[in-house]
Amino acid sequence: MALHAQYALDIAPVPSLHAEDYVISAANHALCSVLLQLPSELSPIVVLSGAKASGKTHLLRWLASKRDVVWLQPAELGYAPSEQWMKPGLLYVLDDAQLASEAALAQAINVARAGGSMLLLSVAEDASWQTQDLRSRMMAAHRLFMPEADDALRSAVLIKRLSDLQWRCEPEVISFILSRLPRDMGSLQQFIARAHLEGLVQKRALTVPFAARILAELESSHVS
Repeated sequence: MALHAQYALDIAPVPSLHAEDYVISAANHALCSVLLQLPSELSPIVVLSGAKASGKTHLLRWLASKRDVVWLQPAELGYAPSEQWMKPGLLYVLDDAQLASEAALAQAINVARAGGSMLLLSVAEDASWQTQDLRSRMMAAHRLFMPEADDALRSAVLIKRLSDLQWRCEPEVISFILSRLPRDMGSLQQFIARAHLEGLVQKRALTVPFAARILAELESSHVS
């Protein structure tokens, strides 16, 4: 690996997950409203599904800033029986639920259903479960899905991320990037990371020609 490439990997930017940085647009407004109203007539088990880098964790951080939730860590689930710590009326949030012990997750689901608490789980869209017992419980849960980002959301996220990196761009550069990137947020994050790192190494501003080269490199890497 070239030295500049290794340097770029070592300083890859980390997206901000602060609640105040979460962007709400027409695309995700309805989902945000549903989460704010939990619990409701929905199942006590709610599964939020979405692709990698679609914003699940950031959305849940935003939710935690707006209402009382108990944030759970996958690695900690199962340290103690769920009936010892899950309390009625509370909303428990477990991000990346597919990383938790399946036995502990199934037990938490059972306790939430029987004890009057609510469990909000975020999972990768390709998550799979080894046991039929857990598969049936997940299928019985109410499912919510991360929506496809609209142009307003993509533009706001791109501008915000570039601003966080002290990178100012002209509107025509933003329009050029968004018109040529795939619409998923993962592709947007890949572009930001690669452009930022190469810009640091080469000490370049983000112009249309530079953006075009980054887009071509990303497309070539996907094809190969």
